Amino acid sequence: MKKPQKEEILDSYSLFLDRFCIEKESFYTFGIESTIFPPLEYAKSQWDQNKKKLLGNDTLAIRGYGRQGKNTEMFLGLYKYLFKNERIYEDSTNNAAPRANIQAATGHRINSSIYNYQCSHIFGRTKNPILFESVWNMCFVPRIFDPLTGHEATGAWPQEYQELFVKKVCLINEDFIRDFNMFIIEHNISERIKEYVFNITGQYDNKTIHKFAIDAQKEWAPIEIETK
Repeated sequence: MKKPQKEEILDSYSLFLDRFCIEKESFYTFGIESTIFPPLEYAKSQWDQNKKKLLGNDTLAIRGYGRQGKNTEMFLGLYKYLFKNERIYEDSTNNAAPRANIQAATGHRINSSIYNYQCSHIFGRTKNPILFESVWNMCFVPRIFDPLTGHEATGAWPQEYQELFVKKVCLINEDFIRDFNMFIIEHNISERIKEYVFNITGQYDNKTIHKFAIDAQKEWAPIEIETK
């Protein structure tokens, strides 16, 4: 019996660049340079304001948690416990607040002054109210590159691009990242999340509690600074 030929490996990004004679490095560089970041001065002022909101029982949004947001209440309860903030709410569209924030910061509006851009959270943490709303954790990514920064694309391409992208972001936002990491330590958040999980154990099934315990720690884990 004739052995089947070895499966040929194809990557649509490689095929596209080869077809139009574009070097991969130039493609990556264009993606990073055409990404729109908010002005640092605006980002600093808004970051300080968002921390005050969180600690001062003022309104901030988070993305819904669980299928159709059915377990969002677990995070809302966490913020009542951690910060005595009872005014955190679930974003109506899961992106309304951050999109409005970055449009205000940059002066750009999607489908008005910019087209085919996507509002993206750089480090995720969308159930974390200060990172969900703070513009230093956001950018406008050209839609052609958005899959490379998320989970849609696979293989070596997203890994290579994300490494370059994160290095660029860390150079820009190093002070914000260090301040966020210090905020975690100052408020002893990791241990207090464990206390909250212990307190609500029994109110939900074990699987839901276990997943929430992991997810909550991820939302408040320190961000590693990659600049080399």
